[in-house]
Amino acid sequence: MDKRILTFGWLGILLLLAGCDSGSGSGNASGPKSWGTPERIDWEDLGTAQTAQVAIDGNGKALAVWVQADLTRTRAWANTYDGSGWGMAECLEPDEISLAYWPQIAFDSAGHALAVWYQSDGTRFNIWADYYDGSSWGTAEKIESNDQGSAYHPQVAFDGDGNGIVVWYHSDGTRYSVWANYFNGKRWTGATTIESDNLGDATAPDPQIAFDGEGNAIAVWSLHDGSVENIWANYFNGTSWGAAEKIESDDTGSAYDPQIAFDGEGHGLAIWYQSDGTRYNIWSNSHDGTSWGTPELIETENGGPAILPQIASDGKGHAMAVWSQSDGIRTSIWANSYDRTGWGTAVLIETEDLGDAVSPQICLDGEGHALAVWAQSSGSGNRIWANYYDSTGWGTAELLETEDSHPAYSPQVSFDCRGRALAVWSQRTTGAYDDIWAARFE
Repeated sequence: MDKRILTFGWLGILLLLAGCDSGSGSGNASGPKSWGTPERIDWEDLGTAQTAQVAIDGNGKALAVWVQADLTRTRAWANTYDGSGWGMAECLEPDEISLAYWPQIAFDSAGHALAVWYQSDGTRFNIWADYYDGSSWGTAEKIESNDQGSAYHPQVAFDGDGNGIVVWYHSDGTRYSVWANYFNGKRWTGATTIESDNLGDATAPDPQIAFDGEGNAIAVWSLHDGSVENIWANYFNGTSWGAAEKIESDDTGSAYDPQIAFDGEGHGLAIWYQSDGTRYNIWSNSHDGTSWGTPELIETENGGPAILPQIASDGKGHAMAVWSQSDGIRTSIWANSYDRTGWGTAVLIETEDLGDAVSPQICLDGEGHALAVWAQSSGSGNRIWANYYDSTGWGTAELLETEDSHPAYSPQVSFDCRGRALAVWSQRTTGAYDDIWAARFE
């Protein structure tokens, strides 16, 4: 079994604000918003539920996916939020033997969705997908056929026309490479490798994928060259993939965990964390639709390492990045905003100093408002916190849940077009197992 199978809580989800038009965000400014009461959304007490992800379409409908264990297996599950409440959780794959892990979810502009995950056949792990037609799930299907080695950690994105791309890393028996499969709105067109550098493995964490508004996409990943980890990318022009290229130039230390978003004007924004030989820093590079620019440092706090960045955009030229960073005593959550002129100055967005803050996630609505969520130690266990950015500045961090004696972890968050959001996370509140919880922001 791959050593990362049971890791969770620090990989980001690609959030698609599907169906957002120029007027759909008009409700965002109508009064202050607040978090509602958390509610449990998984299926009874089968076993521990974890690695929840959430996505919202343009009409306020949401889908959450996660994996949940019972006595014999781990399976992929989903629940639907219809705009007013959650339904009944349902299993996405019927296999009574196999182990399923790490589901991901994305919506298109018409309310259709794709869920993807990796699953064992008893010999190796494969990539599976299921399609949601707006009202119900279809039949899960395997979307790759290279059985030389295992495939892990898929990520999925939709464009505005119902076309999707899934990327993952896959072993050929010798090394791990990055693969992709294109969904044309009706069927999968076939898995293909999108990088051919055979010096070393494409490595943890998983590759990331994002679409612009014209059907173009960028995938990013970390690749070992035999000496250090580097950040690589490939551009999809709506029809085919180009040549993979390295997008960072500092070889003094390894670079990890790249994330990607588009700004709505055809520009791709990649971020990652990278060692300078002393500490880890947060870096960024932009793609102008033709080529990559020069990498730049987007934080300057050198008290301790900065790691695990996440990025989201509003589709109107703005983006926000968040990450965890130590000051030498504890780890806090930081953020930096991007507009058409470039990155701003990094700011601290939480001041609760009881313990370390980790696993930040970020989403933007269509009007430049942002929500960040993270898990933070309270001394007795992790709690879920959030902060809201009103397009001019961050507010005061607040608790989403009040179960101090029951640790919570792995938060995720997604906006709809009208400034409403849903957060999901794992938490053990009763019984012997961790459950999936959700809270509404409106």
